[in-house]
Amino acid sequence: MQNRFLRRCAALCVALSCQAGAEDRQALRADYDPGEKWQLVWHDEFEGSQLDTKVWSYDLGQGQWGWGNNEWQVYTNSAENIWLQNGLLHIRALRNFTGNGGYTSARINTKDKKQFYFGKIAARMKLPRGRAIWPAFWMMGSVSDLDPWPFSGEIDIMEMRGGQAHEFKDGDGGDKKIYGSLHYFNSLANGHVAYGEAASLDRPFADDFHIFEVEWYDTHIIYKLDGKAYGIAQYNGVNEMHEFRAWPYYLLLQVAVGGPDTLFTGKLMPDDSIFPQTMQVDWVRVYQTEDMMQKEEKPYQRQGITYNVSSETLEQQGESVATGLRLDVWNTNGFSVTTDKDAAEGNEATVLRSDGSQSWFGVGYTMGSKVDLGGYRFLTLSLRTKSQAAFKLGASHSYGSWVYFVPGHDPYGFKRDGQWHTLHIPISDFLQPEFDWAHVDYPFALVAGGLKGPTEIAIDNIHFDNKSSNPDDYLLIPKATEYYFEKDDRLGAADELKGEMKSQIWTYQGFERTKATANCARGQECTRFVADGSGHWFGVAYAGTSLTKLQGYRTLEFTIRTRSQGQLKVGMIDEDGQEFWFKLQNSPQALPRDGQWHTISLPLSDFTGVNTKALKTVFALVGEDSVPYDIELDAVKIRK
Repeated sequence: MQNRFLRRCAALCVALSCQAGAEDRQALRADYDPGEKWQLVWHDEFEGSQLDTKVWSYDLGQGQWGWGNNEWQVYTNSAENIWLQNGLLHIRALRNFTGNGGYTSARINTKDKKQFYFGKIAARMKLPRGRAIWPAFWMMGSVSDLDPWPFSGEIDIMEMRGGQAHEFKDGDGGDKKIYGSLHYFNSLANGHVAYGEAASLDRPFADDFHIFEVEWYDTHIIYKLDGKAYGIAQYNGVNEMHEFRAWPYYLLLQVAVGGPDTLFTGKLMPDDSIFPQTMQVDWVRVYQTEDMMQKEEKPYQRQGITYNVSSETLEQQGESVATGLRLDVWNTNGFSVTTDKDAAEGNEATVLRSDGSQSWFGVGYTMGSKVDLGGYRFLTLSLRTKSQAAFKLGASHSYGSWVYFVPGHDPYGFKRDGQWHTLHIPISDFLQPEFDWAHVDYPFALVAGGLKGPTEIAIDNIHFDNKSSNPDDYLLIPKATEYYFEKDDRLGAADELKGEMKSQIWTYQGFERTKATANCARGQECTRFVADGSGHWFGVAYAGTSLTKLQGYRTLEFTIRTRSQGQLKVGMIDEDGQEFWFKLQNSPQALPRDGQWHTISLPLSDFTGVNTKALKTVFALVGEDSVPYDIELDAVKIRK
């Protein structure tokens, strides 16, 4: 909903049946089943007479350039535009000639109050209708005060550009169609990029209540309408889509009014005859799985060579602070750098203070020349603050590589309690996998944003350690004789490629990928694929964060079990789109469908026509029939 334009790089419309609107509201609530794996972590049922302002805040006014989209409405907190009644939140757009834009409406958000990191985010709503009406249920990255849109990312769960389809130049859209989309930054695409999916009904969304939701994972987002998947957005394997993996998001609900310069609503004039228009919200709920609620920190053990930025303890042990380091300050107004005897180690710590007159500040250690940090595995430092400002820390040259700290979702065990906390941050966790750690301008930098008052952050004991003697570890990747696709499969083996292999899903209707933890072929986990046949086929794949080069490897091997009788094939796809497939039936590689584990080995030399030195997809499994599938996969690997 910010700097919006209608770019549907890949839009898919599916006809979905309308949900009956005459049933009792409580019965409809009971009918919603999020699925067995999902646990409710937060909800608002909008009972009572007042909006819960401990959770929701109001956006007010017309915003810059009509909230970035040349919208015409002015947002208010007036009872004419937003109220609770009979267990429903009402957001109403009015034709109001006294407003600056001629229309008034309301927008609310959970910024700085409630934020979420992965999960199922759902709302049951009845939408408004009419030309230029723009209802939305969406999410913004909680680092938006630190890294502005589109860098902070945006997840649109539901948007509708109201009106009749024939009113739009493309004859598409209107009151019977909703969109789900992502907005993010990509330096290779001139900045802002959007990706969207869509779903349609045979009647307007204003006729009944419907459930709009996303399932947000660390590799992809699934869009659902009334419990049925209609689209999937993949971002695993894409270096610059870290917006959807690196920080939590907050929620927004609104009804906007487009105008002749509002691209999303087709640059159409509002139809004044349809006002007032109201969006009714029955509930908003957030669910998570156990895996999402339990973040496993990577083990740390100090070893190897150290690059010392400010550790007095290391200096006393003979590891001197890097010669020539100085501390640069960015945005100096109302900002100071001092020392404090209350240190995490040694005799003093560095204290960064802002009086709040500026919304951000930043500092960075530099030598004025490039520093080689290639091969270091951890950044270690001590932090102390009570501030609720978001901040990021990392290294920088022409751009930065960062990890983010957001109140309520701080990583690595950090707490904003005014006490010292020593953090060991794996370099592999820093964003931008292609970051050149061998030519760094600022070995350490910290930037804080969204300051709302005096802010103090103390830093101490900064150093890089665990440097490897292997020159290839400049890529942070050790050598191995086998390459495993899943973490559980490694069992001590290491990854040779540029970043972890990520799984992808190529279809979504009637398909689900889950983890299995019982009777796996290897380790404690395996992967289960279940398709109900309604999608006519399914496809899953493993792809690297960049092109995969398999020089020296000889065999693709995987272990699989199923009783499903549908056609199955496995294959590879290279950067030019050349592909080769092995069918797992009626061939020497036939898979017995007996529900037992079977290991299949395929010589890479048999993948004729595929350039294994430049693979886009290293392994893919496809079911080709409109029949149910239930398959378990384990120990997928490439052997030398």
